[in-house]
Amino acid sequence: MSSMKRIFWLAVAAILTAQVREQPPVARRVNFEETFHGVRLNDPYHWLENFDDPAVSAWIVAQDRYARDYLASRPGQERLRQRYGELSRFERLSVPYVAGGRFFYTKTPPNRPQSLLCMRRGADAREEVWLDPASFGDPSIGASVLGISPDGKAVAYAVRRSGQDEVEVRVRDIDAGKDTADRLPKSLGCGYFRTTLQWPG
Repeated sequence: MSSMKRIFWLAVAAILTAQVREQPPVARRVNFEETFHGVRLNDPYHWLENFDDPAVSAWIVAQDRYARDYLASRPGQERLRQRYGELSRFERLSVPYVAGGRFFYTKTPPNRPQSLLCMRRGADAREEVWLDPASFGDPSIGASVLGISPDGKAVAYAVRRSGQDEVEVRVRDIDAGKDTADRLPKSLGCGYFRTTLQWPG
């Protein structure tokens, strides 16, 4: 066997060995069915949505460990991490929404995992942060605006934990600087949904 062929087959063997050794943790399949609008759906991975289940936590930890070990064994990771940091360190602003003469928008500062919910009481007014997700005390919790009252005095916003599909809807009284008693608990289900807000008055 020539040297080139020997090197080729050694490389193939190494790749196959690595593939066998580097299999990701397998998520077990559990029979679970739900019916939505008369359509019966089977979701064998529904159990992974329960973040309070120790088995789910263990699976997430195993996935994280596998991913970190896999990436650590690949060359160039430090350079990629450095370059990604260079490209992502900039401030991001959303397009403002105007209601009652007030400008509402989100701002994501560099090196912040979640966006700040901001407003100005006029085009030239100072910026006000009416909600900082860091106030929840959990870096996995984010917030997004669902609707703003026509006078700009109330904002319905969604609170999402750890990227879950379910969100809790709250209403912020902008002038009072705090949430009202109005609150919708986490919605359970799957897919996308549209919420129509009817503001009083």
